Amino acid sequence: MKAPSLSPLARRVLLHLGFWLVLLGLGVFNSLVPGSGQSRPINIAASLWVLFAFAGSTYLHNYFLLPRLLRRRRYVAYFAAVVGLILGVAWLNATLLVWWIGAKYMLAARAITLLLFMVLTLGIKLLRDDSQVRLRVEVLERTQAEQELQLLKAQVNPHFLFNTLNSIYALTLRDTGRAPDTILRLADLMRYMVATAAQPEVGLAEELTYLDNYLTLERIRLNPSAEVVFRQQGDVTDVFLAPMLLLPFVENAFKHGVETQVQNIRVEIDASWQGNELFFQVVNSKPATPPPTKSTRTGLANVRKRLQLLYPDRHELTLTETEHEYRVHLWLKL
Repeated sequence: MKAPSLSPLARRVLLHLGFWLVLLGLGVFNSLVPGSGQSRPINIAASLWVLFAFAGSTYLHNYFLLPRLLRRRRYVAYFAAVVGLILGVAWLNATLLVWWIGAKYMLAARAITLLLFMVLTLGIKLLRDDSQVRLRVEVLERTQAEQELQLLKAQVNPHFLFNTLNSIYALTLRDTGRAPDTILRLADLMRYMVATAAQPEVGLAEELTYLDNYLTLERIRLNPSAEVVFRQQGDVTDVFLAPMLLLPFVENAFKHGVETQVQNIRVEIDASWQGNELFFQVVNSKPATPPPTKSTRTGLANVRKRLQLLYPDRHELTLTETEHEYRVHLWLKL
């Protein structure tokens, strides 16, 4: 049996723990060297305190001051906070060690030692962050061609295209006035698919227009009593996102929901832009008795992967299912 692999968080915790255990071992070994004039337990306790102070300073700097001040370009506040942290911890160490083991009061030396240690750990963190960024770029580059091919396959859905052409043909027989506009919408749809497949980003306004055209074509395939609603809110001018990111949710509403339903068909789509956040929701009714075939939901798996690669820590996707409906909610920070 294959042993279960550790999660990234578990590997990270073990790596940090190993680093501090090595330093602890060096400190304890140094404390055991005779000649300090103090008992070994006191020397070991002093080493533990110094290590604890260094660890606390390191994590406070790397995971609080660095992201909240320096990366937000609050340089004066960052510099003041770092100087205060170093001097405060160095003074506390110097004072306690004088009182505890009778060491000399060396505030400057301890401040410089702490500063050098923080620079060392910061360098390790920056190297790790840089390697993660490069790895993510490599993953994106490796999957770019595959993603484009998957997008094209998902977009030019033969089933959808075949049904749409049949619906347009039927429309020409009973309503010749609407047929030309419907054909133009289909042409715009296909043109948009081809034009945006290789682009890294497209305008959100264009993406919503594409969805509106898609819904128009889906409406002509459904019975007249079907309720298909598309609500938009907010000014999306100069807002950009990855192409075809929203389409799979809408496609699934028809493909795996209302397509097998005859009555009480309902699809509601809401797109709300607030500040720099997009709230996108798709709700669709479902048949009382789902079809026996098991769906692979490949489109949703692909879009999950794209969200994780393109918008890490800037999205939240929730899928819920009740007795009567499917619901998809996407929060995206652009």
